[in-house]
Amino acid sequence: MRAWLSLPLLFLPTTVLAGGRTVPTAADAFGYQRLADGAPHCPYQWIDTSAGSPFLFAPSDTDPASDDGWADLALALPFVFYDKAHTSLRVSTNGYIAFTWSGFPADDGGYWRSDCPLPAIPDNAEAAFGRVYAMGGDLEAGSQGLARSQFFPTCPRAPSYGSDACTVIEWADWQRKGASGLLNAQVILYHARREIVIQYGPVSPTAAAGLTAGIQSQGADSGIAACGSEPAVQSSRGWCFFHPLFPAGQPPPPNADLIFADGFEAWPP
Repeated sequence: MRAWLSLPLLFLPTTVLAGGRTVPTAADAFGYQRLADGAPHCPYQWIDTSAGSPFLFAPSDTDPASDDGWADLALALPFVFYDKAHTSLRVSTNGYIAFTWSGFPADDGGYWRSDCPLPAIPDNAEAAFGRVYAMGGDLEAGSQGLARSQFFPTCPRAPSYGSDACTVIEWADWQRKGASGLLNAQVILYHARREIVIQYGPVSPTAAAGLTAGIQSQGADSGIAACGSEPAVQSSRGWCFFHPLFPAGQPPPPNADLIFADGFEAWPP
């Protein structure tokens, strides 16, 4: 059994919207800010990925690939996650994406028990720690579930400032073991702004209860999540995560490389 790592989160003041709904805001140790949909610069807008490419999952072990499986996605543009640029990622049948790179373990897409709160050291046999959890849990495709991705040179859902290219990863009509109802989720990665959006289509409250939504670093030393008793996965709702170099709604810093002409650059120069 692996050891668990849990660090306290830094909670910032909440934002109260019209109608009295309180939206939590928080930041992790690295500096990512999390906002709930409905907050300024975090609108809910589902993206049509029907023209996207479906994933063909490989099995992680002896279970079927539709239960515990993984698939690799080569990104059309680099994406900076925490402090490292990635040109590919790994998608799990268990509702998360993992960022892997040479010299570190890959990720088998498996699931053993919930990673909550974040950061946490995952328990699947071969695990990459850097992850975006859309709806982390014991999921399976069932009879009608599929997963796909689509790259948009100009994202249909605009980032918090300006415009940007994005990659969308979607789990459509997924199931949770032992629960009735279906789950639908998208992860949106904005390549220049480094923003991450997790949002949900129709979800069954029974199937969604206790699923993890959040992000954590490659070293499992920084992370932020909605999970446990906090309602994380809800129909037509979502979460936005803003990289500390690109605060929500703010222009990019001077001389920031937004084109990735040479892959990526360090900031400040």
